[in-house]
Amino acid sequence: MDDMIFLPYPLEEESPSSILKRFALGHGCECPAQLQDFTFMINLNKSEMTICSPLVQWIAARAGRDAQRFLAGFYIPLVREGKHGPFEINGTIVPSKFIRRGPVAFCSQCWDERHERYIKDISLTECCPYHHRRYIHECPACHHKLYWISALNGRCACGHVFVSEACSDDDVYSERYLLETIRNQDSSALSKLKMLLLELGYCYNRGGDSEERKVVLNAAAGIMRGQRQYIDEYLHYQTKKYPHIPLSYIQAKLRHINEPVIKTSLEQFRMDHTPAPSLPAPSFVDPPEFELSRAQLVRISRHSMKELKNCQRTLDFHGQGTVYARYLIDILCHY
Repeated sequence: MDDMIFLPYPLEEESPSSILKRFALGHGCECPAQLQDFTFMINLNKSEMTICSPLVQWIAARAGRDAQRFLAGFYIPLVREGKHGPFEINGTIVPSKFIRRGPVAFCSQCWDERHERYIKDISLTECCPYHHRRYIHECPACHHKLYWISALNGRCACGHVFVSEACSDDDVYSERYLLETIRNQDSSALSKLKMLLLELGYCYNRGGDSEERKVVLNAAAGIMRGQRQYIDEYLHYQTKKYPHIPLSYIQAKLRHINEPVIKTSLEQFRMDHTPAPSLPAPSFVDPPEFELSRAQLVRISRHSMKELKNCQRTLDFHGQGTVYARYLIDILCHY
């Protein structure tokens, strides 16, 4: 530790980026350039979450007998470094799709405490469940995306001071579920959650509809917890967004998920809604695309997978595992 004067030990449930930011501040670095000069690292914007990352290894090599205690705060990649695979976080296998890479999430209150938690590194999260604050992903003033090395002093390079917006207890429902699951080291629950999100049509692209992402995630967490409220909200959101789609197709998203809470929710949904009319004729304004997987289409149409593929070829319709079911569903059901 000849060239280091401070080695941060991991705090409870601390994010790796928080450890590295405390390391930087402990050596008087308040901007990326100063940390680059001190460590001789070229690109500090890249993810530094795993024990294999160059900066982490540079510090560990100088930490002497305390190296293992320092490294214990970093994630373990379960595939070769450089490949996008699952991580081990707190003894839990977290699917690759759940890992936030590139631009980070920032809670101003967490950083005021100099203790950012690992839940912010889960890509599904939108809010901090510790402080009930919405995560910041880019500077509101200059729109510069935030990386782990950003905001060492709580402000952007343009001078804007970051203050996370407050949110309600209901807003952190899914974040609390994710935090509890990782605390309980329940890897199988995360695998099941990943499959549910696929069935419900979750969009991992942050450029998509954030409200819809939250509704879908809450529904999946509600299924895992056996809580009907968020499943009902999902069904009503779908009917509102896709008024041109028959209710039976919306229910198809959930019908084959074998959970008692789903059955109860679907029964109530059918009681609350009258049968929907047939699909309307095409208009000049395209309605939003409603998606069903091939397996979901097979279930509601009572046709085989082979017949579905033949229908797609006949219509010259091309999809990669997903059918965009606008008028195609209606055609298929009469195929």
